[in-house]
Amino acid sequence: MTAVEDDAAGLQGSRHGGSMAARRAVMHWAWRLFRSEWRQQLLMLALIAVAVAALSVAAAVATNNPTPPNAGFGSAQDLSTFEGAVPHLAAKVAALERRSGVLRWSRTRR
Repeated sequence: MTAVEDDAAGLQGSRHGGSMAARRAVMHWAWRLFRSEWRQQLLMLALIAVAVAALSVAAAVATNNPTPPNAGFGSAQDLSTFEGAVPHLAAKVAALERRSGVLRWSRTRR
């Protein structure tokens, strides 16, 4: 045996099934909430606007600032770049040490 429920019975005599009264109640509740807390909502909107403006300015400043001249090399006075194999590199570093004095160097891989 199969039972079928009639949807029309749940409408309670209303054309929209009571949804208009529910909408009115929610709108009334929302309007009361807005009237009682509009200052806090306005404050939050202003704070969000200030935060977005500050972030935009900071991003523009960070993007448009040139890098300092010693950004990659610290406080070094000179920079030497060597290309080639390791045996030739040691000879080039030794020649540079003789020319400039004490040399501190580190080998980096690319």
